[in-house]
Amino acid sequence: MNANLEECILKAIESDNKKDLDDILELLENEKMTDTLKEYISLVIDNWLKNPDKQQNKVFFLIELSKFFKEGDFPELRAALALAIKSFLPTGSNKTTAIKALGVRNKEMPLSKVYTRYSYLKKLQKGQIFHNNLSKTWGITGEIDWIVGTIALFNFNGTLAQDMELESFFDNSCLFKNIEEIKKLQKLKKEPKKSEIITILKENSVTTLDDNELKNILLELLVPGMLSLDEFNSWFQKDDNEEDSDGKETSPQSARSIQELHNILVGNQASPEIFTKEVKSGISHILNLLKPSSGLKEYLLWADCICLQLDHYSKEDINLLIPVNKQVQNIVWPEESEEGNEIWIGIWTQLKALSLSSWIKYTEEVKGMEYLKQILNSLPWKVWPILTGKLSTTFIESIIEEANKITNPEMLLWIWKNKSKISTEAINKLNYTVVIPAIYKAKSGALWQTAPKELKKLLLGDSEFQKTILKDESENGIIALLEFLNNTQALTLHDRQTLIVKLSRLSNKIRIILQSDRARLLITSKQQKSEDSAKNETFITSFKSYNEKIAELQDIINRQIPENTEAIATARAHGDLRENAEFAAAKERQKFLNEYRMLLESRISTTMPTDFSEIQIKDTVVVGSTIIIEYEDKTSETFHILGSWDSNPSKKYISYETDLGQAIIGQKINDTVNLPGNKICRIIKIEPLSKDIVDELKGN
Repeated sequence: MNANLEECILKAIESDNKKDLDDILELLENEKMTDTLKEYISLVIDNWLKNPDKQQNKVFFLIELSKFFKEGDFPELRAALALAIKSFLPTGSNKTTAIKALGVRNKEMPLSKVYTRYSYLKKLQKGQIFHNNLSKTWGITGEIDWIVGTIALFNFNGTLAQDMELESFFDNSCLFKNIEEIKKLQKLKKEPKKSEIITILKENSVTTLDDNELKNILLELLVPGMLSLDEFNSWFQKDDNEEDSDGKETSPQSARSIQELHNILVGNQASPEIFTKEVKSGISHILNLLKPSSGLKEYLLWADCICLQLDHYSKEDINLLIPVNKQVQNIVWPEESEEGNEIWIGIWTQLKALSLSSWIKYTEEVKGMEYLKQILNSLPWKVWPILTGKLSTTFIESIIEEANKITNPEMLLWIWKNKSKISTEAINKLNYTVVIPAIYKAKSGALWQTAPKELKKLLLGDSEFQKTILKDESENGIIALLEFLNNTQALTLHDRQTLIVKLSRLSNKIRIILQSDRARLLITSKQQKSEDSAKNETFITSFKSYNEKIAELQDIINRQIPENTEAIATARAHGDLRENAEFAAAKERQKFLNEYRMLLESRISTTMPTDFSEIQIKDTVVVGSTIIIEYEDKTSETFHILGSWDSNPSKKYISYETDLGQAIIGQKINDTVNLPGNKICRIIKIEPLSKDIVDELKGN
């Protein structure tokens, strides 16, 4: 399992933090679903089931999670899904009927199909246009009869066509808006332009329209009245350029939407003569159809439209391509990089290479080189080769030289890859005190893992890189490195040992130093500490959280394990265990319960409860203190630094074990701190916890 994924899941067990849950969903896109992964996810589900009303972000998370299970079953998730979906059902729906129609409790139905049906139900409304693939008919949706689980379907003239079971309707129908556009398609008199008719169908589709559904709908519209089957197949296989093979081009200003404009520009991108002043003005009007509420797909089409025609615009004409809406401008070019700005990061990472080159040029024209300089460190490695290829080496060096300390892995990797082109001063920014933390404190999410992975590979496997970051090969230099490795939390014991072995091979001098008594003492002391840490480390938490964990352990021992034992016995009685899904699920549950029980017992035995009332607060952040921090934009925020199990983001309760807690612990008033997510703040106040918080954490 991906280490970042494991970390996110473990954090999400006791947290309802939306970002952690979103990170899990993102990482799962590229992760194979294994039994181990299911066991970890089960921990999240179990914690949610204890108090579902107070963990609303997990409700959405569990529903989204179901789309990843395209085959097999996951009984724990299926059981939780029924409860989660009920809280999101449309007003007026009968929950029992809806759960049945969605197939939540049907073990034969993949959970991904449950997710598809649920997404469909969320979009379903009375008065929508539908196309049914089984009956090959169009019509208008009516009321749902929640007693029997059917939906009334009407012809366009308003007469009742039939009542259809919801399950069948979900699986075999597509929903559309704008009845007039659909009626026009049914009255076509001549062969339509393929791109235009597909655009109309896609833009008016309410539900996801896959290629097979699209082809079936077009087949019904055009065959046999307008085309024979062979003619249709030939027409459907044509691309936009072939359709315009008679040399007649469609003007961009005739487009009715950004999607249509994109289709036209793709077909006409080699025709600079069409970009007259009048056409550019018309294009500007279409591009300004983009709204702040538009989704990422629409923004990507908009950005690509600009990239496709940028070469035909002079500097004076660029203003025609800039959005009039200030909110749209702020989304596309935020003054500060925003981790949660899906649109901004999506444009930079999802445009194709050729378009991205044009987007960089466009951004420079609109916002200037200083803006590119500002955002460079906030972009993942995927963008760096193209972006830095458009910037001068001198320009990037100026960014490096201005930085007191480089903390992001992308910049460190760029320095290494361009070491032959840049100054010694810039290369000297590469040292182990910045490289190692940058590798192991990278942003979460698959998008951000390329640079850290490459740096780690260099750290543990490239002798030239190792010499570069070591800098000082004297005895004092090697001892300083060993002391750094002993004190950093960034490296695992295995990676630390690997690095020391690789360093010993760099030269006889280093090997002799590493074999000295002074060095061996440092190496063995860290190994001993690592071996004993699990036994000796004492954790701190509040009485309230400690008692909750005790109660959770007792519930596992006294209720969940006996129930599981009974479930195993019941399932065993059903016969052949090789094809007994209930028995397999119960055994998996048994394994999880036993492992989680051992984990809880071990952690409880090394955790000391406290009420924080006797914590002495001076000028340093400690566990049990309230702090106020001020960001660079002068806004401030208050946090309460608490114990291992005390995190509650909604109340600003931060566990000292979290990345945020670790960054702040030990800092003093007026210290500048780099927070997770590359945010910088200053600590302006440290004070004791309020009486209300202390009383709450006593758990009386």
